[in-house]
Amino acid sequence: MKTITKIIIVNLILLIIVLTVLFPLPKTPKNNEVIFDRKPEFRWIGIPMTYTILIDNNPEFTSPIKKQVYCCEYIPEENLPFENLYWKVKGVFPSIITQFRIESEIALKLKQEQENYTVTNDGNSKLNVSIEQSSKNKISVTGQAILDLDESLTLNKNTRVKAEQYE
Repeated sequence: MKTITKIIIVNLILLIIVLTVLFPLPKTPKNNEVIFDRKPEFRWIGIPMTYTILIDNNPEFTSPIKKQVYCCEYIPEENLPFENLYWKVKGVFPSIITQFRIESEIALKLKQEQENYTVTNDGNSKLNVSIEQSSKNKISVTGQAILDLDESLTLNKNTRVKAEQYE
């Protein structure tokens, strides 16, 4: 009886290993997840070996980003676009196709100093910033700048800032 149990356990372990090699299992980004990171970490369950990851805006993968990756994570070198994306991993056979969406996040961080303040792009895309001065109930644009991610501007306290997505 103990021998049969051991054989069943060994066979189950071998079956799990074979299935993992044949069909890697996508972990993150999860299916239908909305994320804001333009260089997300892709993770999947597999065994230590080389996989091919494919990322595309088309579920047919007509023009994918295609990378050979050793188990079991990948971070893109370039920002991915704001849109619905699909990804899968190929071991011996491809995994299921997982869809996720990258959305824009516009955020300015404000740090007050003595006579000035600093605004920093704290979002996930470039910002087109208009710098406005107000005097005697009149507002006039005095400058414009494009702030890249984590880039800052130092402005005086009488200045207003309006920001919108650049890309």
